[in-house]
Amino acid sequence: MGGPRSERASPHRRLVLGQVLARGATLRTLDPALVRDGLPVDIVSGSDDEPIFPEPLESLYQESLVLRVSSEDL
Repeated sequence: MGGPRSERASPHRRLVLGQVLARGATLRTLDPALVRDGLPVDIVSGSDDEPIFPEPLESLYQESLVLRVSSEDL
């Protein structure tokens, strides 16, 4: 993954990029470290607003926020 940067991407980032390439997709990310020349990566801008999922996913997501697990239980 040679881009303009001399450092190598972490194994996790290389796996993500590999999955994107294998599917012929484009990765949309906030992580500028994933940008490499010739790879299908788009940087998206962050937002102060929390994204909203289409229904019924938004309702399920809101319900899931109730779950709390203490670090001792992990």
